[in-house]
Amino acid sequence: MSYYIRLNDETKGPYTIGQLRSMWNSGVLTGDTLYCEKGYEKWLQLRLLADQLDSPPLNVQNVSVPAQPRVVLPPQRLWSPGAALALSFFVPGLGQMYRGKIGQGIVWLVFVIIGYYLLIVPGLILHVICLVDAYSGDPAKEGSARSDQKTKSGVRVVLKCAAILAILLMILIVIMKVSVLGARDEVNVRAAREQIVNLKTALTSYNLAFRRFPTTAEGLDALIHNEQRPFLDSQQIPLDPWGKPYVYTSEGPRQFRIISYGSDGQPGGTGYDADITSDKL
Repeated sequence: MSYYIRLNDETKGPYTIGQLRSMWNSGVLTGDTLYCEKGYEKWLQLRLLADQLDSPPLNVQNVSVPAQPRVVLPPQRLWSPGAALALSFFVPGLGQMYRGKIGQGIVWLVFVIIGYYLLIVPGLILHVICLVDAYSGDPAKEGSARSDQKTKSGVRVVLKCAAILAILLMILIVIMKVSVLGARDEVNVRAAREQIVNLKTALTSYNLAFRRFPTTAEGLDALIHNEQRPFLDSQQIPLDPWGKPYVYTSEGPRQFRIISYGSDGQPGGTGYDADITSDKL
């Protein structure tokens, strides 16, 4: 029969009864030492085996303590790959935070959100890479704040390269969007000026017919709905290129003002947000 013992909070063994007797007689073991028979899980005090361990006094100097084999216990899982995958699926980067990689999780969260905001494809690419990164790794070696080990597998290298490519793709999309939006706003400003000039021409024709300009209350609708004829070819007053109505104000029977508030749709502003007014055209 073999036995395991607990010494200094470590499990050692298995030992035969003869080996235990040698350590008992040499003073290595005491009655409070815990033992467990091989194949059982219950730990007992060694004094229960005292009748088997007691023997005539030995010369301690000649007693040799047998080598104490080290018990190799199965590695403890510090995190669950499935849980990390599920967390990052619902909240990008949360799986990395669960593994103890707080900074990495925050970076994934920011980049995936930016990817989805700019365009669905970069967001999906980054999200998939984030999921693979959250799932991969060794649960017995990673995820603890006390662990300094890092995985250097080829999978991680591929993931990093893919993440870099996705980030570069997002940067390229941002540059393209800024360029396209800038060009579009430039075209819209020119179109707004042309529309205001056309409205001024129609108001001039209205003034020749009625000897006055429409009042503020009548607005630009008077160019279409009046007692004589429409002064515009269209059946309704056009909106400005940003989808907002032109603002018309009458400043007396002989003066008027037409305003487009630009791309932001608010009074004032600079650049493409600046107001476009008829008195400056």
